[in-house]
Amino acid sequence: MQNAPNWTTKNGVSPQEAFLSDMKEMIESYQNLESRPVVYVGLSPRLTVE
Repeated sequence: MQNAPNWTTKNGVSPQEAFLSDMKEMIESYQNLESRPVVYVGLSPRLTVE
């Protein structure tokens, strides 16, 4: 997720911080499964327009 200057904070938490917190929670929930899967997380390349 790239920076978006028009995002506003809610309850003192920026959308970026909320996203990271939610992502960590989701990854941990997968890692805590009985099968103990390996979790890969990737970022899309940044799009630039010339």
